[in-house]
Amino acid sequence: LLASLELHQDASSNYNFTERVAMTSLTTRKTILSTVILAATFSLSAAAQPQPALEEVVVTAQKRAENLQDTAIAITAISGATMDELNIKDSSDYEAIVPSLSVRNSPARLFIRGVGRVTNSLGSDPGVAVYLDEAYTSEFTVLNRATSLTTQRVDVLRGPQGTLFGRNTTGGAVSVTSLRPTEEPEHHVRATVGDYDQLDGGVSSSGPITDDLGYRVYGYGNKRDGYLDNISGDDPWNQDQWGAGAQLSWDPTDTVNVWLSYATDIRNDVKDTSANQGGYLISPYRTDLRSESNGFLFSEAFQWDRENPAVNDPYKVDMSDVLKAEDKSNNKFITHLTWDLDSVTVKYIGSYFDGKYQGSKGDVGFTSNPDNRVVEDVAQKSEAYSNEIQFISANDGPLQWVAGVYQYHQKVEQPYTIRSLEADYLQYTIPTAQNVDPNADVQPNLGDNWQYNQQAELKTDSYAVFADANYSFNETWKLTAGLRYSYDEKSGYEQQYAVADPKATYVPAAESGTGPSAYDALKPLWNIFGFPENCCGFLQTDPQDANRKLKDDWDNVSGRVVLDYMISDEAMFYGGISTGYKSGGFRLGSIQPTPSFDPE
Repeated sequence: LLASLELHQDASSNYNFTERVAMTSLTTRKTILSTVILAATFSLSAAAQPQPALEEVVVTAQKRAENLQDTAIAITAISGATMDELNIKDSSDYEAIVPSLSVRNSPARLFIRGVGRVTNSLGSDPGVAVYLDEAYTSEFTVLNRATSLTTQRVDVLRGPQGTLFGRNTTGGAVSVTSLRPTEEPEHHVRATVGDYDQLDGGVSSSGPITDDLGYRVYGYGNKRDGYLDNISGDDPWNQDQWGAGAQLSWDPTDTVNVWLSYATDIRNDVKDTSANQGGYLISPYRTDLRSESNGFLFSEAFQWDRENPAVNDPYKVDMSDVLKAEDKSNNKFITHLTWDLDSVTVKYIGSYFDGKYQGSKGDVGFTSNPDNRVVEDVAQKSEAYSNEIQFISANDGPLQWVAGVYQYHQKVEQPYTIRSLEADYLQYTIPTAQNVDPNADVQPNLGDNWQYNQQAELKTDSYAVFADANYSFNETWKLTAGLRYSYDEKSGYEQQYAVADPKATYVPAAESGTGPSAYDALKPLWNIFGFPENCCGFLQTDPQDANRKLKDDWDNVSGRVVLDYMISDEAMFYGGISTGYKSGGFRLGSIQPTPSFDPE
C-alpha cells in the first residue's frame, strides 16, 4: 500500500499537485492502440476524430540531441515523468516496459537480448554498458537509484553499440541522463509512505544564481522494513538508503558551457541473507545426520533440533546472522566542457568514481544454531576515472558526423572470507596428508577461524578512437556508418586460503553419516602428538603457491552500417549491421587452472 504526495513550485505557479504527462514512445503506442480500440468499438465517426500525434522525445543515443523517431536504433526512452506514472522504484521495474531487458539485483546482473554478465568475478566485465551522463561505469547501481527527482531520462539501446559507446556493449547500452540546472527557479518536495514502515522522501531545488551561472541540488532518503520475519535476529532485506547531489552550469561566454556534477548514493545497513547463497533455506533441518558429505563446511542445517519455520511459511526464517551491507563511501564526479565553434562542437567529458563497500556476517547455514555459526564477509574498494574528447559537426548540411578519443582507468580490490565463529579447533591447521604424522607441520590459522579467504585485485586501462557519420541523400533516405578501435590492458593479482572443517568429514566406515567425524577420531591422537589444544583444521592450500599475478591485453575494431527510410513523419524503416566488443579478462580470486578468457 502506498500513499504519495508531491509538491512543485516554479516561476509561474504556486505550490500545487502536478499532473505528469508521459513523453515516451511507449505511452504514444498505448494512446494509438486505445484510439484504434475505441474506433472499432463505438463507431466510424469516432475514428474521424483528431488522432494524437507523436510527441517529440529527444535522445542522445548518437552523441547529439535528436528526435527519437529519427534515430535508427532499437531504443526505449523513459522520461522522469514516466518513472512517476509507472511507479518505477528500482532497476527491476524496467523489465516490465523495456523489451528484451532482464535485471537481477542480487547478484547484480543486467541482460539485453540474452547478452550480459554471467559472472560477477573480479576481472570480468558486463556485456551491457551503463553510462551516467555519458561517463562509463562497470556497475549498474546508477540505474537502480535513478528516479524522477534526479533523472531527466533513461535510454536503453538494444544490440551491439560498438561505435559510439565503446566499452563492453555486446548486448547493448543503458544511458542515464541527470536533470540539469533550470533557467527559472524550480523546487520539489515529495514523500511516500507505505506498508512495512516504508518512508521515502526527497527534495530538490534548481534555478539561476547569476545570469550565466545556474545550480541544482537534491537529497533523498528511502527506508523500509524487510518482507521476511526473522525469529532469531534482524529481519533480512530491509532498506536504508540516502543520497545527495549538486550541480553547477556556467556560461563564461556565449559559446562555452561548463557543467560540474557531484553525487553520492549510500546504502546503510541494508540486510540481505547471504552474499554467497543469495537466498534462504526452505527445506527441513536434518536432525538425524551429522553434516553434508563435502567435508569442507560443517553445515548448520544438520543436527539442529529446531523446526525450520520457512517450510510452512516462506516469509518466516530462523537465522542468527544476516548480511549487513554498507557503502562506506560512494562518490561520483562528472564534468562536461562544451565549446561551440562555427562548424563543429568540441566536447570534453571527464569523470571520477570511487566507492567502498562492506558486507559482514552473512549466514551461510541459514539457521540460528548457536554451536555452529558459519558467516561470510565481502568487501570492495574501487576507483575509476575517464577522459573523452568529442568533435561533433554543427551544420545543417546532409553530412553529420561525430569523432573522438577515449581513455578509461579502473582499480578494484575485492576480498572475501568465510569464518566459523564457534569452531575454536580451527585456530591451527595441518596439511590433510599429514593428519596422522607426529612431525606434521602445524601452523596457526592465517585469520580468525578462517575456512576460506580469497583476495583479488584488478587494474584496467582502456583506450579508443572512434568516428561515426550519416549522410542524408534526401528527406527520406539516410546512410550511417562508423568505426571504433579499442585497446584494453588488464593486470590482476589473486590469492586463496582454504581450511576444511574436520567435523564435517566422516570416517570412511561411517557411511550413514551418524558415526564419528574425523575430528572426533583424530583428536586423541593429536593430543598424544602434543599438538596445540585448538587443533586442527585441514589445510587445503599452500599459502606459498596459492597466489599469482596475471596480465594480458586485447584490441578490436568494431562498427556499424545502417540504412534508414522515413516512410512518414511518424514511421521509419531501417536495417543495418552492427558489431560490439567486450574485452577479455580473468576470473580472479579462485585460482582456477585456466583463469583467462578471450574477448567477445
